[in-house]
Amino acid sequence: MANFLRLIVHKIRVFFWLIRPKTTMLDFLGESFLSVSARWQGELHPILSYICLYDVLRQLNFKGKFLELGGGYSTVLAANIFNPQEVSIASVDLNPSKYNRILNSVHSKQRFLSSISSIQAPTVTLAEAFAGLEAVRVSLKDFDRAAVELSIRKFISSENISKQFTDLIFSENGDDLKEIIMSHPSYVGDLKFYEGTKSLLGTAYCSYLVERNYKADAIFFDCGEVSSIGEWHLMWQTIQIGGFALLHDIYYPKSIKNFLVATYIDLSPNWSILYTDSQSTQGALIAQRVA
Repeated sequence: MANFLRLIVHKIRVFFWLIRPKTTMLDFLGESFLSVSARWQGELHPILSYICLYDVLRQLNFKGKFLELGGGYSTVLAANIFNPQEVSIASVDLNPSKYNRILNSVHSKQRFLSSISSIQAPTVTLAEAFAGLEAVRVSLKDFDRAAVELSIRKFISSENISKQFTDLIFSENGDDLKEIIMSHPSYVGDLKFYEGTKSLLGTAYCSYLVERNYKADAIFFDCGEVSSIGEWHLMWQTIQIGGFALLHDIYYPKSIKNFLVATYIDLSPNWSILYTDSQSTQGALIAQRVA
């Protein structure tokens, strides 16, 4: 009987939590998990990746400025995992309406976004994204070809495709590599975004930060499929020595987002990879800048 009464009391408390306004970070986390269970089940594995990345920072007692290029469940998690007195969170995301579904309420979205630094702007233009692609390609050419092929194999499921991309990296120019990226299904969706937001040419928010000598202690590169390599090219030097780069979607052909950036980080003496998620289909890694 006692156990039955405890269960009734528990259900009453859950009911009242469900109907009352959500105001705390833990409330927002609860709502986000509710939306995953009810509708967005495909977000479970990315969420597990985010937790693993953030826990590396938590174990290292991370403090400072945390910039996320993108936003969503990862932002809600970060706001719960990190001490707001020690970590300031900023998210650059042009589509905050997604939080209506993540947090199941317009009011919860507004309360959550007001509790962090939410910048509603495009991170890079399409021109900046392709400039970043070429810059990373050229940077990879500075390494030994065999080393590049060995490294890129960590982030591509097929040996033949790894060799193909190595050939593209060491080609005379980046036209063929760009063509392969543009043929990926993810590019089509991103192109519509750039056209719809009139962000094809010129500069965007990452350039704005660089021009103002912005410095971060950690940056999470998890925005658009096409944009991430441009964001990396512009922003990696804004990460303080001793700071951290976090990447999601590091495996090709599942994603075109960060597999080339991950390859560069794996090869570069300026970076030390602390953790790689090799269990999820999208993958993730966190690296520390050492030079």
